[in-house]
Amino acid sequence: MPAGDPQGRAECVGKMGDFDVRIQAPLFSNAGATHGYSPDPDDKHKAADPSLLERACADASFLRGIIIGVIDDIEKFVASHGVEVGGGVAAVAIGGGVGLAAMFPAFLAFLFILKKILDALDKDDRFGEFMEHIKNELLDPDEPDPVKRAAGLFIWQMIVFQAFKDQQSEHDYDAISYAMMDRHDYLNVSCDVNLDSVEVFFDAVDDRLIAFVDALIAYEIMQEFKGLAFAGYASLRFMGPTRALLGMQKHEVTCAVEVACLKDVSGGQQVVDYASTFARKPNINGLLHWGQHNDYTMADVEHRFGDSVDASGGTLGTWRAALSRITDNGRLDGFSNDFTRRTGLEVVRPKIQEFTVDRHTVSTGDTITLKWNCLSNPPDSRVSILFSRPTAGPSLINTVPLVGQHQIQVTEPGTHVVNFSVMRTLNGIHRQNSRTAFITVS
Repeated sequence: MPAGDPQGRAECVGKMGDFDVRIQAPLFSNAGATHGYSPDPDDKHKAADPSLLERACADASFLRGIIIGVIDDIEKFVASHGVEVGGGVAAVAIGGGVGLAAMFPAFLAFLFILKKILDALDKDDRFGEFMEHIKNELLDPDEPDPVKRAAGLFIWQMIVFQAFKDQQSEHDYDAISYAMMDRHDYLNVSCDVNLDSVEVFFDAVDDRLIAFVDALIAYEIMQEFKGLAFAGYASLRFMGPTRALLGMQKHEVTCAVEVACLKDVSGGQQVVDYASTFARKPNINGLLHWGQHNDYTMADVEHRFGDSVDASGGTLGTWRAALSRITDNGRLDGFSNDFTRRTGLEVVRPKIQEFTVDRHTVSTGDTITLKWNCLSNPPDSRVSILFSRPTAGPSLINTVPLVGQHQIQVTEPGTHVVNFSVMRTLNGIHRQNSRTAFITVS
């Protein structure tokens, strides 16, 4: 490490300010007040200027630069009859653009539209809102001319490429730890607003990973011809296994596919929803990130981690047993919520702490007393008593508290049966614990 301050310190810390009573520490001028740190490619000891996307996220008026650049690329491309190819045109054409010469008239028509959009640009618009307006002009599903539709799609892809190309570049540099790890853009007031994201985990050598990515691409291609489009990113990252019982990294090498969208652009939410729905299919069996968009049902979780009503155990069974120990088998339900109940991250098997019958041999006309304690259970657990006589039909008592007692008079000789049960029903699945007592009446 060279002498002096390490890279990133001055940019992320800045000058010390006044002591702040609330945090009981001094404030620093740049802490939580800058773009994410990146080094200048021409001088690694200096910070790079904000990228175009970072500036656009801080102030939507910077999108003007993106549109002007796209207009300039297309004008030069058309004027040169396809000889002068700018970076945006080249990047999209490599991705499959064909027959561009046939689109020249449509390109010129869209240039006029883009210039009108520039004139109407409102600096108070969020980045996503502005992109939605552009998309609606370029991807008109009712446009009858296929060449014009293809030209609009081509220009849309150019704009998206220019907006996000800095996010695709390599980041290989040295800096102080917090400058490396805290990549949050604290000046972003436009892009990290109205978002959604889903992350799906696969065994890195599973063919279903490739099938999943291919399905996402096919879905986006399909919806772009319906006037919808995804604005955001999809990334793949690889990691080793986790020791967590319900961790997503279940495999020796796990690959996570993260899909994040700007919800202001119609089409983004549809891709995230599709990714979640497709991942949950049993034949795909992707694992969803617990802290992002997660549509798991209890059946989904039990399919992936075990402990279904028909086959108890698995890592979910171990996790639920640990939850039972620290919550008095669910009685302490302070952390129970709609999400944990929907996904089955709950104590699901009720327990009977105590059940007694005061006498097992009595005479006709006597009264027996049942006592029970089932307090150590989730509050929505229910107790029932089924009393069967030798000749009469059984009687059911199901409006009893979790702890209490009940008296029954026996009126005929023979063997009487008491079935005592505590049940919890979660997501339509019933699990119960039962005890049976036999009473002999002479």
